[in-house]
Amino acid sequence: EAMVKDEEDTSSARGRRMRAWPCLLVAAVAAAASRASVRMGIGSAGLHGGSRGRRRRSRPVAVVGGEAMVKDEAGADEIWSDHHVWLVSALERLNFDNTAVRRLLVDPTEGGPVRQVHGSHMVRVRPSPLKSPELMATSDALLLLGLPLDMVEELAEPGLLPATVRAELSAYFAGNRLPAGADPCAAAYCGHQFGRFAGQLGDGAVISLGEIVVREDADEQAQPLSGNDGAMPARTRAGGARGGAREGLREEPPARAAVRQREDAGSDDGAGGAAAVRIAPLPTDARGRWEVQLKGAGQTPFSRAADGRKVLRSTVREFLASEAMAALGVPTTRAAALVVSESRVTRDAKGKGQTREERCAVLTRVGRSFLRFGSFELCLSDVDGRSGPSANLNEEVLAPLLAHAVDLHYPHLASLPTRPARAAAFLVETASRTGRLVAAWQAFGFVHGVLNTDNLAVSGDTIDYGPFGFMDVYDPDYVPNNSDAAGRYSYRQQPVVCEWNVRRLAHSLGPLLEGGQPAAEAAAVKAFWAEYKADYRRRFRDKLGLLVADEGAADDRLLSWLLDVMQISGADYTNVFRCLSRIEWEASEAACYRPPQAFDAVLEYCLAQCASCEAMLKRAKPLFHPKALARLVEMEHAQPEKLAKFGLDASVVQREVTRAARRDQLSAVTPRDKRLSDADAWRSWLHAYRLRLFRERCAVLGVGGDAPPAEIDPARGAALQAAAVRRKGAMNGANPRFILRQHIAARVIERAEGNEWTELARVQRLLRRPFSEQGHTMNELYAALPPDWSHSLVFT
Repeated sequence: EAMVKDEEDTSSARGRRMRAWPCLLVAAVAAAASRASVRMGIGSAGLHGGSRGRRRRSRPVAVVGGEAMVKDEAGADEIWSDHHVWLVSALERLNFDNTAVRRLLVDPTEGGPVRQVHGSHMVRVRPSPLKSPELMATSDALLLLGLPLDMVEELAEPGLLPATVRAELSAYFAGNRLPAGADPCAAAYCGHQFGRFAGQLGDGAVISLGEIVVREDADEQAQPLSGNDGAMPARTRAGGARGGAREGLREEPPARAAVRQREDAGSDDGAGGAAAVRIAPLPTDARGRWEVQLKGAGQTPFSRAADGRKVLRSTVREFLASEAMAALGVPTTRAAALVVSESRVTRDAKGKGQTREERCAVLTRVGRSFLRFGSFELCLSDVDGRSGPSANLNEEVLAPLLAHAVDLHYPHLASLPTRPARAAAFLVETASRTGRLVAAWQAFGFVHGVLNTDNLAVSGDTIDYGPFGFMDVYDPDYVPNNSDAAGRYSYRQQPVVCEWNVRRLAHSLGPLLEGGQPAAEAAAVKAFWAEYKADYRRRFRDKLGLLVADEGAADDRLLSWLLDVMQISGADYTNVFRCLSRIEWEASEAACYRPPQAFDAVLEYCLAQCASCEAMLKRAKPLFHPKALARLVEMEHAQPEKLAKFGLDASVVQREVTRAARRDQLSAVTPRDKRLSDADAWRSWLHAYRLRLFRERCAVLGVGGDAPPAEIDPARGAALQAAAVRRKGAMNGANPRFILRQHIAARVIERAEGNEWTELARVQRLLRRPFSEQGHTMNELYAALPPDWSHSLVFT
């Protein structure tokens, strides 16, 4: 039974909640009384959903005055507030509308052994329960599930929830319990891995719960937390959010959206946001359809030889990376919740045959969809000696998949008169989004690490954070994945490899293009490079603060020169770009020059960001033994076709020859010589940059040459001052102060594995505002040059 006392409240927000409370609370308590017990274990009784699973003894629940009283494991009374009851009830009744299951082909055999799934897009499979799951972290991506803002704020610190409430929520986020309306499935897809077709891959450790539709009234009561300035992160301000948003956001340049954080740029709390977590209301264009997945939820028919589990290391990395990229304004899937457990699996963390037991974890991730380029490769036949599991079933499998993707991501294409026209337009749209996505990666120094066709989404979002990394020292050959000795997926190769993947998608769609594949592929490649180059150039002009005058090729050369100086001196990519906003416009060309004996604060800062000779030698360690490299050089000249047998090509050999020569030069340079050489290089570039900024100033004033301050009238002076403020704001909105560096993630993982979670919460708060200054302490901890031990951090 439930007793509810209706009470009036002067607060309008609480008043709205209380008027709905009698019905909601009775329904929630009735559901709680009939559900499985709070603390979930292992076995068939640990699952609840529909008619499957065995119901277990419920906890005694009484409700008095808007609070629920629950017995904990020891039999003691534990108070659930109205929010706590509503939290659990809200997860139970998410607004699912699973169109993919209705539109696409589902294998008639549910679950089952690892197998080739013929003629289907997905397989129904239930998550495998975890032992004692525990919710450790959440993000504001929960708003995308339709949860009200006040609930998401309460979930921001799971450790403060009553134990029984936390256990209830943990059961849902671990997959031990399923919400009403969920229809769990694992998707089939194929992939080209490192350039060769691998056949069937599929969701081997991921289970999709379905699609949630966020209603228009999902956050009508949502307001920012009281006591703050009300400013919202760039990704959630008016106009929406890249990374957490629907397609409307893509029209706004991400750097411009990020500039909106500049109100916070002067904040200095010294503790990385130790105050209450501020979560912005749900952006208008985040309402819509979102797919929810559990990563690490157990075996599926696509698990191959794996166990379907993810460990804490990889789960923490993806949780932080997803939210960091969203805060940067990069299109991405989101990480809503992280659960750890007492279930354990054996892993070889370093790939050296040294196995150990690790705790299993589950990540709840949310995206517009997880359709991949590789999803369209199911019907390929005899490619690299392999075929897809639905080879040649183009009408049965490929055609409905295209129709579903168009309806989901490009509904404006549905009006095109023929299927070949829709397929060609879909290809161009996907290529365009991919081009903009890669431009964003390059601007922030992000390297995905494993850009196979099964790791690129047709939605244009970043997915599958595995062996990724943000560059510290600028190195165009940077590869965070130690499985990629050839550097196929290095920083400089990312645009090239994504073009290659676009061509693979065109080949997969060939049967639906009806002879029009060559023209459609050419149009898609053209669109990819046009979008990539335009977005890349715009982003880097913002990073350099060149917002008024466009000097075309001269500006491009200035950027290339900067990147060359960074590479030669071993400068930190993120910190150098960030410091350029400190340079003021000079009033004359003569004032742009700094003689060698003069103190230049920006020059000194740039030099402080340069790596030592020893550090650069460690980073430039050879991939091949000198004798092996000599043999490869001989092979390149005499029998270049044999290089392919080793997964190499001539470009890899030439890259290693260049790196070897650079190592020889570095080994002969003293620290003093390097310092002098770096100073000369930076002084020359900074002089050229100051001259360019002077011309920018002249463009603002509308003059063609040197204009002394006395000649500037008040109106022009005001315009000049406003333009200077805009420039600094744009630069600080395009150049983050904080990124997820490898050593930061490693430190979070180390402490989490010791069951210390404060560092995860701290870094999560830090990365929520990557463009804002957050105090000297946070700069020293998270924006300083990485320690030497981090140079060897690689992932596989």
